[in-house]
Amino acid sequence: MNEVPSYRFARIYHLVGFIVLCVVSVPMHFFYEWLGKNTFVGYFAPINESIWEHLKLAFWPTVLWWVIGYFVFRERKNLQAGPWFYASLFSLVAAPLIIVSYYYTFTAGLDIVSPTLNIVSLFVGFLVGQLLALHVYRYTTRPNKFIFGVLLLLVVGFGAMLTLLTYNPPELPIFIVPEEG
Repeated sequence: MNEVPSYRFARIYHLVGFIVLCVVSVPMHFFYEWLGKNTFVGYFAPINESIWEHLKLAFWPTVLWWVIGYFVFRERKNLQAGPWFYASLFSLVAAPLIIVSYYYTFTAGLDIVSPTLNIVSLFVGFLVGQLLALHVYRYTTRPNKFIFGVLLLLVVGFGAMLTLLTYNPPELPIFIVPEEG
């Protein structure tokens, strides 16, 4: 398979993205508190310590990273919208799945509750998401329309759920604030 022409740039962008996303997510954890429990801020930053709310730390910065990156670099680096956003969708689906899997493996599977492991799970989610997206971007010249559509529906639906369920969460374990160990 042939690589897309802008792969060299994308490789650097994704690796820098991993670092930027890690750095941005840490203070973002506290935005809701720091900004006086502002309702609007709560749609994008965690309002409590549930695993669900922490998925915002992976989702919203990643969305911004991909969208801003495309519009800033599309002409200078000859980015192609189809492969760029196709890859971004893989990243946006993979990172939350990694985070939730990591969290429940340690808490439910191994009975380990650790804020440090929660942060590590976020960083691992970013890393896997960025590396998967880089791989997809490298080898995608024409995205599969069906897969693109399914991923787009998943990502848009997930983003909507992150927002809509912020202040009205269902009574499910992922929405429950864990007890301090």
